[in-house]
Parts: sequence; structure tokens; C-alpha cells
Amino acid sequence: MAIITHDQIYVPADKGLAADAGGEGVLSKAGVLWGNNALQSVTITRNTPQNPQQAIGHLGTVDYTTGTITSEVALDAVIVEGCDKADSSDSKTNSIYRFANEGMILGVESYVLTSFSSAFTAGSPATLNLGYLTATKASAIQMQAQPDSVEQGEESSYAVVMGDDGSGIVLVPVFDGAASPVTSDTLPIMSTIDALNPTYISDQGLPVGVQSLNFSGNINRDNVLDVRTAQPVQFVTTYPLDMSCDMEIFSPPVDSSGIALWDYLQSISIQASDLSKHPSGGETPVASSGDNYIRAIGFRKVSERESVAVGQFLTFSVSFQLADLVLPLAAPSA
Repeated sequence: MAIITHDQIYVPADKGLAADAGGEGVLSKAGVLWGNNALQSVTITRNTPQNPQQAIGHLGTVDYTTGTITSEVALDAVIVEGCDKADSSDSKTNSIYRFANEGMILGVESYVLTSFSSAFTAGSPATLNLGYLTATKASAIQMQAQPDSVEQGEESSYAVVMGDDGSGIVLVPVFDGAASPVTSDTLPIMSTIDALNPTYISDQGLPVGVQSLNFSGNINRDNVLDVRTAQPVQFVTTYPLDMSCDMEIFSPPVDSSGIALWDYLQSISIQASDLSKHPSGGETPVASSGDNYIRAIGFRKVSERESVAVGQFLTFSVSFQLADLVLPLAAPSA
């Protein structure tokens, strides 16, 4: 039997096919589950539990009853500029609450989102982790005998957010009207391939030295069963959803008096910073300035921590509970 390498996995998004091309199953629609980001790993777990039955007068198992049949799909991806964007309007068409209320049909299978996390870490590409659930045994991953030929040019398929060209992102915080954050700091981003001429952007209230931003959301799903089938007939969401944001920074946002403003933070949008910074920008889908990768809304601080060690910086770590997350995924009706 042949050993299948990752380049032989058939993904319609790589082939430029129509959305329904390539058959049915987990990866059958181009980018629906992973928002057209650059997939790093796909893990499918098919659960077919068996419950052994015993009887009086018998030592061992006399039969088995079938447990609840489900499949779990875990997708890990690197966020790319050409991905689906978080809706910037008040309708929030790809809010995590929309995903909690609807499923996505892929062929004969219906998938519901169960978990979401995204990490923006200094010095690393932005990442996305997604968990899905379906009430059947998930289809197998399709194979291709001949992958696409090697492409020419840097980043000819994907322009990675926080990739190796030194480009940055823009953090757009919104503070309560009673707060007046200091916004005097600026930091450089590379707006062209010329590293000697960076563009400077304002910190907008979050000072230079943000080390990480981690967002997560969990959707609790209860199985609705029926005596006539071994698989759930529906997944019911338990509200409210559990969402959080963790931030690590070297200097907290402050007002002119030096008072930290964590309690006044209301929302953060992570946006694309500029255009035409990729040498192959004509071939690669790139972001427009101001496009939202993530929108986190309704911040409430739950903990804050300060730490320092020999040879290290004073670090502030703050955890927030969120009211809503708008995700870089296609709207759930896709």
C-alpha cells in the first residue's frame, strides 16, 4: 500500500474547481470549513462506541448495543490575507453565534462548529484552530495521484498574515468613552518590499510591546437522540457561549495620569495593515487595508497578572471574557 504524503491530499480549493466539485465529505467544498486559510493539519475521529451486554448465568458478553455515532473533525490552519474576513458591519454574518445556530452542509453530511481558537504571537504566523462535529461517520479524505506543479514566485499561493516579509497587522481597540488612552507610540510596518522605507502606524491605545493575543470560543452541543437511530437527529446549542481573550503585553494601555485602562476596553479588531507588500501581489489574493481578521466584542476583565524574572521584562498578562467573536470564516449558510 502506498504511503500518502500531504501534497497528495485532494483539496478543491487548490484546484480552482467549483464549490461542489470533488465529491462529498470533509474537504469537498473549497474552504468552507477553514475559511480558505492555509491548512496545516486535518484530523478526523469517527466514534462508533459499543456497549457490551451481559446476562444472568453467563460469564462474558452476550451482545453489544451501539452507542451514539458521531465524527469529530479538527482543522489547524495558518491565516492568510485572502481568507474570509470577519464581517465589519453590525449584522455580523459570521459571528460565532451564527455558527452556533446553523450547520454547514457538505454533500450528505452536516457539520456544526464546536470550538474556535486563534493566536497572534509576535514573531510567528497567525494561526487558526477549528473543531467540527457531524452526526455520521465522516467521509474519508480524498487522494490525488498528481499534485499541482511547483509554482513560481514567492508566496504564489498564499500571502501569510505575519509572514516573512516583515509586514504587520493593525490592532484597533475601542475604549469606553470615559477613558482617554495615550496614543503617542508608533511602530513600523513594512509597506513595500523595500525594508529601508517602513510605514509607521499608531498604537491606537495599545502600546508597543504586545506579545500575544489569543482568542477562543466553545459551543456546547447536546445530542438529541431517537430510539430508531444510533446517531443524533439534531445538535442543540447550550447558551451563552464561552468566549475569551488572553493578552500578553509589556506596557498596559494608560491614560495621561498613568492609570491602566483594562476595565475600559470594549472591543478589539485585528485588521490588515496595508496593500502591495508582496512581490507576487498580482497573483495572490491579498487583503485590503482595514479588512478584519478577528473582531472581539464585549470585553470584561476576569484576571490580570504581573510577572518579572532575572534578565526578563516586566510582563502584564490579562484575561477577558467576551460577549461575541466575529470569525474569519465563510458565513454558516455556505
